[in-house]
Amino acid sequence: MFVFIIILFSCRNPLPTEHQEDRIHDTNNILKLHTEVKQDTLLIPTDFVKVQSLTDTVGKWLGDIYVNPIEEDVFRSLLILQKNDTLYKIEKNIFSNVNGIDIITYDDGCYEYAFTGLYNDYIIVSAICRGNNTVSDDIYIEWKYKKKVFEVFRTL
Repeated sequence: MFVFIIILFSCRNPLPTEHQEDRIHDTNNILKLHTEVKQDTLLIPTDFVKVQSLTDTVGKWLGDIYVNPIEEDVFRSLLILQKNDTLYKIEKNIFSNVNGIDIITYDDGCYEYAFTGLYNDYIIVSAICRGNNTVSDDIYIEWKYKKKVFEVFRTL
């Protein structure tokens, strides 16, 4: 009787065959592919982190801010994303929106930025120049309600 139970148990839990191992491997690849596709459709590079969401005056979602952090409170690049659209981007010294280049700042190695203000419908950043230990004036990037676009605030 004891021998029969062992045989029955071994029949109920067979070792995986070649085809079952292939299926397990394929399932892992599908999960990995799904994750990669999800990141690509959201346009969020893996080295970026979410900072906050932006909303208009009535609370309607405008987009999410993502940065490529260097250290605490300092970042190299910025994205404002709304679903699958890049509404605003800071990369090196180029600030751009959906209409193209918004502004180009001075090009003397000041490719790091820090937030000096985060608000519902605008943000304030400053460029950090480590070579000469300077910080730029504040740069206001705000939602233009009539144009429906993020732009740098200009006084003139």
